[in-house]
Amino acid sequence: PHKHNSYFEIIFLSQGSGFHFIDSQKHEVKPPVVFFVRKEQMHYWELDNKPDGYVIIIKKSFIDLSFDKEIKALLYQLSKIEALYLKDVDIISHLFLLLTKENLQENPFSKIAVEGLLKALLAKLLQMPSA
Repeated sequence: PHKHNSYFEIIFLSQGSGFHFIDSQKHEVKPPVVFFVRKEQMHYWELDNKPDGYVIIIKKSFIDLSFDKEIKALLYQLSKIEALYLKDVDIISHLFLLLTKENLQENPFSKIAVEGLLKALLAKLLQMPSA
């Protein structure tokens, strides 16, 4: 078990099985699933096989320097959720892929694009029906 003191973590798993423990809550790894881990939360994994997916780490400094203050409000709403089991993953998967690609870019507009994609991802997660 460990905790992260300085960032919010979003974990999207498209494959894998086992359990993810967040504080005292046991969550089944039943993809497609998104886990949200707030800073200071204790968490650990008991996995049966190798998972596949994406992890986004959002540091406080990113939020503080963000051009879009609505991102902070969306993160606050998602921080109330620990696990979100998804029915439809096409849009979510695509947004994670685009964020990964954009984050690797080194041009003056990358930060703006990352913020826009992140905002879209957070909003889509909030409106997703869970399985």
